[in-house]
Amino acid sequence: ADVGAAKNHLTEEGVAVFERNVRSFVAIARAHGAQVVVVTQPVRIRAAHANADRGILAWWIPDLAPEVVATELERLNDVLRTVAGERSVPLVDIARDGRWDDGDFGDALHYTAAGSEKLAGMLLPRLHALLAGVAAP
Repeated sequence: ADVGAAKNHLTEEGVAVFERNVRSFVAIARAHGAQVVVVTQPVRIRAAHANADRGILAWWIPDLAPEVVATELERLNDVLRTVAGERSVPLVDIARDGRWDDGDFGDALHYTAAGSEKLAGMLLPRLHALLAGVAAP
């Protein structure tokens, strides 16, 4: 196998390290009295900018083929979903529940103003509900 060739999947070890890190940050934040909210992450290769977006994804995760980043990121999002469920941590699943389109992204990773507004619209009700619950006697 070519050592420099991009892989088509994240390693099991890499996913396990991500899970350990998520469990750790949840535990540490809670131990210090912080309210935790877990948010999944989408990526998008926009049709009109496919080559540039693949380049961004190749830069972001150099060992992973850009074409599989979205699928492999879902493996990490599944870790977030699992840990949130097990630890009773609120989850805002924007990767699954967001109705994203190409205009919401300025590149494969970052939102445009319209995308930021959409994200805020998904987060705001959840955060208001959590704050109301914390403030309630």
